[in-house]
Amino acid sequence: MGLDRLSKYKGVQDKKPLIDRMDKTELAAHLFRLTQTELKIKTDNIRGQQNLQDAAREVGAKVRKTVIDINGIAPEDLAVTTPIGEVKKALKGTTKKLASLDGKKKASKPQPPSVPSNSETCTENPIPINASTSMRFRYLHEERFESGEMQKSNIMWDMEGKWPMQKGAFPPEHPSVRFADQVKAFMERGYWVSPFPEGDGFTMDLKLGQSRDKVVQDIIECFGWTHS
Repeated sequence: MGLDRLSKYKGVQDKKPLIDRMDKTELAAHLFRLTQTELKIKTDNIRGQQNLQDAAREVGAKVRKTVIDINGIAPEDLAVTTPIGEVKKALKGTTKKLASLDGKKKASKPQPPSVPSNSETCTENPIPINASTSMRFRYLHEERFESGEMQKSNIMWDMEGKWPMQKGAFPPEHPSVRFADQVKAFMERGYWVSPFPEGDGFTMDLKLGQSRDKVVQDIIECFGWTHS
């Protein structure tokens, strides 16, 4: 089912990306479908537009069946969520109101700065990191080999363990599930990300040609993780 048709089926009429309205289950399935399609194309050395489309359709059908087998609900029937932009706007307004009320009540008592947890979404400024609770990550920047082949950028968890796929889905502890909102916010900054089936990291494309330092900064700001 194409995106236009899927949007109409779900009743999404605005022009914002449908991925911004997916819940974490549908988002994880979507990322898994992209990863497995890419792997199949590479493994089977598939060439030709029609063959590529057939491969994508085959993988999509299998992922859809897996979701139905596990949850009893087709991905297209999963409820849509509030657009992340509206959530951010609402949270920003609520934060301002709470800050105003708090200031009136405690004007004479200076408050120490709070330390956001790593579950917060992206902000314009870096998130202060609590090293005792933050995940550590390693970042491998994209590289073009002499052969002309491009090695994609990768985000790897550093000694945090692995959360491999189980029966076609990642466990709740996997960052693509646990940090689903942060993944969406990170992708809004001009990235495409997809989790490794082994559960030890993300592969990604830099749509805007971001530098290594820019990517690391965005990861820290969006996820609150510590760079090794």
